[in-house]
Amino acid sequence: MVDERLARRYATAILALADEAKRVDPIAESLTGIRDLINGDPQVADFLYTPTIHHTTKERILSTALDGRVEPIALQALLLIIRKRRERLFSAIVDAYHQLVLHQRGQAILRLTSARELSREVVVTIGQRLGAAYDTRFKVETSVDPRLLGGIRAQIDDRRLDASLAARLNRLAVTLLSHS
Repeated sequence: MVDERLARRYATAILALADEAKRVDPIAESLTGIRDLINGDPQVADFLYTPTIHHTTKERILSTALDGRVEPIALQALLLIIRKRRERLFSAIVDAYHQLVLHQRGQAILRLTSARELSREVVVTIGQRLGAAYDTRFKVETSVDPRLLGGIRAQIDDRRLDASLAARLNRLAVTLLSHS
């Protein structure tokens, strides 16, 4: 399981350096590019995550491969994470960085999950209503999970609102079982 608090700490430090250098967006792009490289190529992921490869070897090879191709702060962050043997946190760190950037801009990520595809109109309406309730502008991400049966599940940072039919049925079952 990924330690989200630790990932957020690293992301906060990277964002502080990015703010100081006035390179927040380019560093976000570099971090995302590195993550996509790792996640998109099983050989790169195996190399990075293999504990028998010494961290200095990983650092040397990645420095050579990425130097001049990504933002220096993003590269140095990756190398530090490798040195500290926290390679598996990298993806969570990138996610946390993006969340912090949005938060800094008065926005947050709203993840909507529904049993079937939601229309653009419905997504916009939900985003606006929750935005008004939370006094935040949302970047909305949607996904489909047929197991919900109906309704939606919304996640904002670490808060989760579950208005799915599956959740209602589970609550009903718990209530019925507790009264029998």
